[in-house]
Amino acid sequence: MEFGKLSSVDNVKFNLPADHPDTQAVLDSLPATTPTLRIGLPRWADKALLGELYAKGTKQAEFLREYSRHFETVELNSTYYGVQRNSIEKWATLTPPTFRFCPKFPGAITHERTLVNAEAETESFFEALDLFGDRCGPAWMLLPNTFGPRDLPVLDRYLTRFASRRPLAVELRHEGWFRDPEAGRAAFDLLESHTVIAMLTDVAGRRDVLHQRLTTDTLMLRFVGNRHHPTDFTRIDAWIDRLTTWFTQGLHTTYIFLHQPEEHLNVRIATHLTERLPKELPALAPSPPQKVEQRSLF
Repeated sequence: MEFGKLSSVDNVKFNLPADHPDTQAVLDSLPATTPTLRIGLPRWADKALLGELYAKGTKQAEFLREYSRHFETVELNSTYYGVQRNSIEKWATLTPPTFRFCPKFPGAITHERTLVNAEAETESFFEALDLFGDRCGPAWMLLPNTFGPRDLPVLDRYLTRFASRRPLAVELRHEGWFRDPEAGRAAFDLLESHTVIAMLTDVAGRRDVLHQRLTTDTLMLRFVGNRHHPTDFTRIDAWIDRLTTWFTQGLHTTYIFLHQPEEHLNVRIATHLTERLPKELPALAPSPPQKVEQRSLF
């Protein structure tokens, strides 16, 4: 992911910000439940995972089945470029019932039409997502860097029409949402009113987007590492502490999508994350992904 990428992160202050002032009110409103944590990567079809997560010689047609043995979700970026219905039906059959696809909104909706006069495209997208059945997690939209506070009425109109149809998440990037407290409050309040997830991104070059504002009972976090720089691991540890607090306060579900410049580097980060989950929340801990040299996959 190029967004927020820096050539060096040695001088970045990666301290995890305090919670947004309105996050506690959301947590207080949630009924008690057993929390769920799903960890995933941006995609499964990366040949660099051969020998790291997949046994060498694994055919590409088997990548998703093998991926879903290690991870319980995927940040499905490919739907940004278009939706192939035949592929969706096949993908659903290759994964276990607990697996969740989190499809990205097509760019035709978010970037070409910027949510304006995009009803037909949205209906088509939603119809395709129905083919995932119960394996479809929240669909998420990345709004362009140019989509700022003056466009809030556009977002409101779009969510008023579509947010009740299925779980949705929105990632905001325009600096105005974070530079102007009133603009940010208006945006987050809007998402909360429509029960839409405000996505969080933890990335070196844009610490402002780490807003720590929960708007629903679900968190979607994009964690962007830096080729196993030491801060990758201290940042994950800080997130474990924060998630422990949020889960004990009522957070229901968390999706964590791990990003690295090379996909296979995420395996070590995922292992670190799962192995460091606190003992007081053992029900949360997925099994860490196993490198192929640690066990036979056949």
